[in-house]
Parts: sequence; structure tokens; C-alpha cells
Amino acid sequence: MWRVTYGIMRGMATRIEQAGQARALYASGSTIAEIADAIGVSQASVYRWRKADGRDGIDWDAGRDERRRKDPHALLALLEQRLIRLVQDDARDDGQLADAAFKLRRVIDSIREEIGDVATALTALEGLVEWAVQTLTEDDMAVLRRATAGYLDHLRRDAR
Repeated sequence: MWRVTYGIMRGMATRIEQAGQARALYASGSTIAEIADAIGVSQASVYRWRKADGRDGIDWDAGRDERRRKDPHALLALLEQRLIRLVQDDARDDGQLADAAFKLRRVIDSIREEIGDVATALTALEGLVEWAVQTLTEDDMAVLRRATAGYLDHLRRDAR
């Protein structure tokens, strides 16, 4: 009897984990089809999880919106649009306009530089993940996950 109960409980835990993964993938911008494919479930399952979370007060779109607000690429696009409007629509004298445009351009360049650094780091991390998946045993992967989680906690504490 306990084996049946354990099996049912384990199956529930797996579905809860999958729903959490689906929520995170959705927040990162993945489509329902991409999420279903990545997790190995049907699109209907992903839609059901989203609907159930909505009944529980968890708004998947809010997570996506929050991520979008923090996206440096979105900020960069917004600032570039502002620069274009500034140059096209502003009626100030040339000295004030040049100063404002110069300052905004410096901010844009700074963000571009930061994005480049992040892109380089992400490329390196993607290579590490690919290598780890192909090379490491499950026990070694568990050690790597714990070390990564500890490092991310360290970064979060430093960011505060």
C-alpha cells in the first residue's frame, strides 16, 4: 500500500515541478508550444496549469511583464526611441538639445556595453550547461546544482 501512495505522491511532485518550470519558461517569454515541448507534456497540460494558477491568484502574465520591465534590451529600445523623438520633436536651442542627446547617448552606450558583457557570460554558461549535461553523472550534476544555487544566493545578497 505504501508503495502505491509513494508513487502517487511522487507523480504529484513531478507535476508540481513541471508546472513551476512551465511558469518560469512562460515568464522568460517562451510560447505555450515551446514550453510543452521543453517539459515533455501536451499544450493542454500547460494551459490547464496556467488556468489553475490563475484561480489561485498566480498571474503568469504578471511574471512575464515583470521580466520584460527588467530586460535591458527593452530598456535600450525605449531609450533609443526617446533619443529619436528628442532629436525630431524637440524645439530647444541646439546647445541644450546637443547636451541632452549626448547624455542620453552615453547612457545608451553604457547599456549596450553591459548587454555585451551579459551576452558573453550567458554564452559561456550555455557551453558549461551543454558540457555538464553530456559529461557529468547525476550525482555530479547534483553537486553542480548546489554550488550554482549557493553562488546565485551570494550574488543576490551582494545585489541588495
